[in-house]
Amino acid sequence: MGIGNPVAYRQIVKIVLALSLCFSISHEAAAQDKTIDSIAREYQIKDGPGFSLAVVHKGELVFKNGYGLADVKNTVAIEADSSFRLASVTKQFTALCIAMLAERGKLKFDDDITLYLKVPWKGVTIQHLVYHTSGVPDYIDMMYKNWKQKKRPVNADAIRLFTQYKMKLDFAPGKKHEYSNTGYILLASIIEKVSGMTFPKFMQENIFTPLKMKHSVVWTPTAKIHKRVFGYSKRRRAKKFRLDDEDMVNDFYGDGAIYSTAEDMAKWAAALYMHSTKLVKKKMWKHIFTSGKLNNGKDIGYGFGWSIYPLYKRYGEALTSHSGSWVGFNTYIAIYPQRDLCIIILSNNASLKIYKLTEKIDKLYPK
Repeated sequence: MGIGNPVAYRQIVKIVLALSLCFSISHEAAAQDKTIDSIAREYQIKDGPGFSLAVVHKGELVFKNGYGLADVKNTVAIEADSSFRLASVTKQFTALCIAMLAERGKLKFDDDITLYLKVPWKGVTIQHLVYHTSGVPDYIDMMYKNWKQKKRPVNADAIRLFTQYKMKLDFAPGKKHEYSNTGYILLASIIEKVSGMTFPKFMQENIFTPLKMKHSVVWTPTAKIHKRVFGYSKRRRAKKFRLDDEDMVNDFYGDGAIYSTAEDMAKWAAALYMHSTKLVKKKMWKHIFTSGKLNNGKDIGYGFGWSIYPLYKRYGEALTSHSGSWVGFNTYIAIYPQRDLCIIILSNNASLKIYKLTEKIDKLYPK
């Protein structure tokens, strides 16, 4: 039998092939989702706290789901849009705000922090704070020892006490790299001083709104948290989890305090993947993901709120990541730039083996 219209026939063949390809891709994606879900359920605890998971591949959200309970007492399930305290994963957002202000000419990375804050540490720069090379003492221990008021303290209270007690630096700025929560509450206060906005408002207007991160917010006592998740921990050898959500220093921000969802964090990851110019220019993104250095020129393996491993031995490839741990929360974001892959896990189980879970998912995406 002959072909009536060869052109039409070729078009039909193309359509059929395209549909077949779509079906094949869809089938593979469904199988991948099932595998990720199966792995995740290995870490799910019956009637206990859990986690929310998102995977971003080549800039696209390819998987999201929630496991376990957001509120154990009231048996409220965790969903992909449940809000977790990010803990130190917050630092990458704080550092980006500093980069934004620098790009706008409002500050310089090598500015002395005493230009903006009344602290007794002349010689410490904004860049020292970002890279954890400042030597500033720990504010959390100081507040536990010295705060006597009934109301919970905030950033300004720590700054005042540092000056009142004339606390000295732990080491000379730039001499070594030592992780510092204090550095990031100071950065948040500098952002407020320079921008004329509160830190929560600056974050909302400059990051959350442009990226449509609808359920992300900096914690304050009056903040409205979408589908709030509560943190839980378990003492050694204890059988049951206990609510572990509150702490005297929970109202500090900059080092922690952002609440966000796996869905919103996927939008953040996509913006990072695209080096979104909605936030900063391409040149600044390169600076953000470049390791800082000590005074002797040695790389510290830390950029603007990110741990940077040009060659991570465990994987034999580059890894850019950050973890967070505070009260009952346990969070992690891992970026594998050579595979355009990002895995986000937000947990309200302080003892979740978050790195093991991440590694199992990572192996599903070949190098």
